[in-house]
Amino acid sequence: MSRPADPVDSYLLRVLVTLVSERNVSRTAIRLNQSQPAISSALGRVNSNLTS
Repeated sequence: MSRPADPVDSYLLRVLVTLVSERNVSRTAIRLNQSQPAISSALGRVNSNLTS
């Protein structure tokens, strides 16, 4: 029997989709009404989730 997938954090998914669209961390932050460091932190969490 296979394990169920971990739930996806919708905020991290929104950050990632917006980053792919904008192709720029600063513009992603502006579009999501967040600071650039907050977006960078979220991307760090995405990276941790993908590499664990």
